[in-house]
Order: sequence, then C-alpha cells, then structure tokens
Amino acid sequence: MHPAARYVVIAHELEKQIFGMSPNSLLPADQHLAKRFQVSRVTIRRGLSLLERKGLISSERGRGTIVNPPKVTRQILPICPIEEDLGNKGLKLETEIRQWQLDVHLPL
Repeated sequence: MHPAARYVVIAHELEKQIFGMSPNSLLPADQHLAKRFQVSRVTIRRGLSLLERKGLISSERGRGTIVNPPKVTRQILPICPIEEDLGNKGLKLETEIRQWQLDVHLPL
C-alpha cells in the first residue's frame, strides 16, 4: 500500500482542526501552514483545495481562508417530520414570530 500524498495528510490534519473551530473563523495564512507542516505553499494550497471541494472552507481574496458553516441536509427515507430529522443530527428547530397583527374585518 502506498503512503498518502503529503497534501492529503495535511488536508486530513486541517480537517480535524476545522471541526473544532466555529463557522467563519479564519485559518492561519498559507505561509504559516507551510512552516508548520514544513512543506511548500503549493502543497498547502493543494491540501486546502481538497477541503474547499468538500465544502468545509472557502477562500476570500484579501481576507484569507474561512471555515464554512456546516451544511444541513435532510433525510429522504424514511419520511419523518423536519423536527425529528434535525433532532437526530443534534440540531434544534426554532420558530420565532417577529411580528403579529390581528386583522379582523367586522361587518357593519
């Protein structure tokens, strides 16, 4: 069995780190990651592109690499209420009434 490419190993390590971070957090700069893993910036960029394709991160010019919020997906089968489906994923559905007005038209 061949050992995994270095950028794949780096992507796996960063993925573990990302799961402990809050959404919209910034990852360290490419230069810092290259120094930490003792590889070139090209290798870091290849690892980050794997994570970007998985939807875990996104890059913004001038800002850096950002942790994306987790995606919420629905279970198709078996059919169940959305509250139950999200509850099984550890999420809670909340409803908030922002404004309410009783509109009654009484006959004259």
